[in-house]
Amino acid sequence: MFRSTLLYLPAQLTGPLLQFLSVVIWAQTLSPAEVGVVTLIIALQEILFAALLMWWSHYMLRNIRKFSLNNSRSTFLKTELFAVAVSVFMQIVVSITIIAVYFDKNIIIPSYYIIVAFMISRSMSNYISERARAESMISLYSIMQILSPGLGLFISMVFLKFWQANAAAVLLGFTIAQFVSLAIGFVICDFGRAVPYLDKQILIQALKFGIPVMIASTIALVALNAPRFIVDHLVGIEAAGVFAIGYSLGLRASNFAVMLVTAGAYPLVVKKMVEEGLESAYEQLRKNIILVTIVVCPVAAGLIAINHDLIMLIVGKQFQEATFQVLPFTALAGLFRYLRGHTTDQVFLINSKPIYTTIISVLDLAMALVSAFIGVYLFGLVGGALGPMVSGFTTLIVSFLLCKGFGFRPPVSAMSLACVSAALMALPIYYLPHTVNWLLLAIKVITGAAIYVLLIALLMPSERKTILSLVRGRRFVAAA
Repeated sequence: MFRSTLLYLPAQLTGPLLQFLSVVIWAQTLSPAEVGVVTLIIALQEILFAALLMWWSHYMLRNIRKFSLNNSRSTFLKTELFAVAVSVFMQIVVSITIIAVYFDKNIIIPSYYIIVAFMISRSMSNYISERARAESMISLYSIMQILSPGLGLFISMVFLKFWQANAAAVLLGFTIAQFVSLAIGFVICDFGRAVPYLDKQILIQALKFGIPVMIASTIALVALNAPRFIVDHLVGIEAAGVFAIGYSLGLRASNFAVMLVTAGAYPLVVKKMVEEGLESAYEQLRKNIILVTIVVCPVAAGLIAINHDLIMLIVGKQFQEATFQVLPFTALAGLFRYLRGHTTDQVFLINSKPIYTTIISVLDLAMALVSAFIGVYLFGLVGGALGPMVSGFTTLIVSFLLCKGFGFRPPVSAMSLACVSAALMALPIYYLPHTVNWLLLAIKVITGAAIYVLLIALLMPSERKTILSLVRGRRFVAAA
């Protein structure tokens, strides 16, 4: 896994960092209302992708390696193009309808052409990126992950400076970049190199496997983004924009930490499953979980520890107060949610039992909606971040309990020690004097990292050997 992680690392570092930087720039250049419009449209795109294309995307991710022979590959490509084309058409229709119905007539939104082009190009970029990951096309994956947010950020900054500082400038800039990335992707991969044709057997298999995953993913994304819409509904679009900065930064940071080590993780588990059987896949998954936990926990804990300093340095004054309150809860929410999605939930997928992810997602949605609504009503913006944190922690525990029924033993001891190490690292950093100096902040971060590495070495000697074996490329067995 370590070699795979290294190969994916440039994309895993650069893509999320560019997305994080985008939020920071919006906080400096856009009004709260415009930030609210941009973030709500992005949230809608993510939900529509999950609802209308993820059924096929997950089937592709799980099974594309099986279609390597000429005849089977041709049949797959034809059915793939048919499924994706239908999904794109449905996304166009649904997105126009939702935008027309949802946004108040007094709110100025970008034209439907820009919104639809942004949503479709972003969905297709996500799909081609996942397709490249499934086939271990690391160069293409890196292009899709880096070029879209990087070029999009650059073009949108030009538009913001020389055209107009609003949501349309941001969305149009990213749309152009996404189409450029897609053009490159279509040249490199074999997507679309067939006449659309529906193979009923493939479609039935895709629907059986993909629909439960699609439902689960859609519900999970609705639960994750519900606080944005609840804040907008109860407080207004400007409040949604103010809330979005802290909410987005916390989620982006947690996602960044998870993606550092998970891009090649699930395909590797699937490969083990196909070639060596279930127990080998479980062994690999336990290794993955240990590494993910060791990487993710200090990022979330460290972000909370330097919360005040970081926000003072990167967030505009009109967003600072709310971000101080929202970001810590959101970082924890992202930690719980992404940790579950990239670890124990995969037990259900490799056993072809995605219905369990659906059950967990329904619980997630119910808890997130109720707790976020009550939280915003009683506590204002900070209450909106409580919902995902509560539901994320609860569903993580439920996922751990359910996966034991499939004979999987999560490395609970190692995960607990990593969490304790991260908390012990964050405490002294949190109580250091605040600073608005980048150099002093960097010293804090380096100090925290040194403390964490020392704690891991002292508290987790067996896992230390596991990580060293990974680095040296030797075979190892993860501690349970």
